[in-house]
Amino acid sequence: MRRLLTLLTSVLMSLASPASALQFGSTFDAGNDGWRYGAPAPHIPQQGPGYVFGPDPDTGETYWFAPSWLLCDLSVSYGLNLSFTLADEPGGGASFDPTNYPFVTLSSSMGTLTCFQSPVAVPRLPGVTFSIPLAPGSGWRFGSEPASPLATEQQIRDVLSTLSGMALRAEWWNGPETMMLFDVGFDLGPDPLLGERVSRFPPPHNEGWLVHSCQTTSVAPAFGSEASPHEGFIFLADQDSCQALWRAPRKFLGNISNIPGGLSFDLRDAHGGSTSFDGNGIPLVSIHSGCQRLVYFPNMLPPELGVWRHFNVPLMSEAGWHLGQSIADPIPTQAEFEAIARFTTKLEIRAEFYSGLADTVALDNVLMGQDDVSGLPPDLETPVWLTVESNPSRGSVGVMFSVRNSGPATIEVFDLAGRRLSAWLNVRGSGRRVWSGSDEAGRPAPAGVYFIRLSAGDHTETLRVLLLH
Repeated sequence: MRRLLTLLTSVLMSLASPASALQFGSTFDAGNDGWRYGAPAPHIPQQGPGYVFGPDPDTGETYWFAPSWLLCDLSVSYGLNLSFTLADEPGGGASFDPTNYPFVTLSSSMGTLTCFQSPVAVPRLPGVTFSIPLAPGSGWRFGSEPASPLATEQQIRDVLSTLSGMALRAEWWNGPETMMLFDVGFDLGPDPLLGERVSRFPPPHNEGWLVHSCQTTSVAPAFGSEASPHEGFIFLADQDSCQALWRAPRKFLGNISNIPGGLSFDLRDAHGGSTSFDGNGIPLVSIHSGCQRLVYFPNMLPPELGVWRHFNVPLMSEAGWHLGQSIADPIPTQAEFEAIARFTTKLEIRAEFYSGLADTVALDNVLMGQDDVSGLPPDLETPVWLTVESNPSRGSVGVMFSVRNSGPATIEVFDLAGRRLSAWLNVRGSGRRVWSGSDEAGRPAPAGVYFIRLSAGDHTETLRVLLLH
């Protein structure tokens, strides 16, 4: 064991160079992450500093099996790499044996991808890092045999988008040995700058956005144009009974945790159905990290059908997010939120207000790290309009509003218990107000979630705001 630890130290030193791209996977810094090894019955590996290992006493083929949280939809990694580092303390040869054992197997309901490593001399210790492109031309076979046909681009994309299993070959040679696994990761690409996480859809580009529903699975939306302020936008005529979702391109993925300004976007839905989100059972925004998911439910109603509506979603744990799939699931802790949002593999925005009817949905002005409302001049859009300058806000909250053809309005601030903390009466036109973060008696309000409501005649807008100190 002392010899093994000495050799593992050299492995760790050889892996000290930083990765060139953000990776979603296991570094084994705080446990085995749910990995198993063996064949056919998986075993729980032992934990080392930054790796897992296990003894293999038999003479059969042995694999590392990935945990379920690492799987699901990893289509973001298409064209990038799957990387991992293996080490193997012999007793056998110094090269992979010439048997036809799969080197990597990716399984899904859409089929199986298999990569076979040709016999090659590689050092068992201190180990070797493998980086396999997830694209045609990299040796992937569509099937489980060496003679299976080479995988096409669509087949690789299909398997990655529905990934349910992954097995990595653990040993060089059939025989007793100790196997080690380090740093398994799917590349997500380099983190873009916040200024690059913008989609305004200049003519005639959809910027890589897709629409997903049961009958329109991952189709490219059409491009539309109209008079200012929405000179370019994307839309889809949705005919099926399933909920349509906008699916973000790669530049909006990766690390999106605690980004000031949050995620903002404009939605429009034109059909003859309800003007409210049906049943509130489908989130406005979903963040996926492998099989883990964060969902956001707004505490507001959408506007009249056929008009643009501006949304701003805070990218922080205490701002309306739930850990799971429904509004009944628990609110995540900050650590849970960051663990998912730091490695975002899929981001979806709800496209329609009411599912089950034919409608035309549109998306515009998607921004991350800023909340630019310049694309929605209130005098051209909804009768009442309300937003905040920053969400979350620290200390005080800047409130921007407009009231058009609705007479005087009232702006009120409430806490979670429904108590009114502040109000502005007889508000008219467009302008800005600042809530100081105190109640009407001047007492500071504690940090937390508050609601700002604008009421004018029959029209109401409500925003959920996170106040920080």
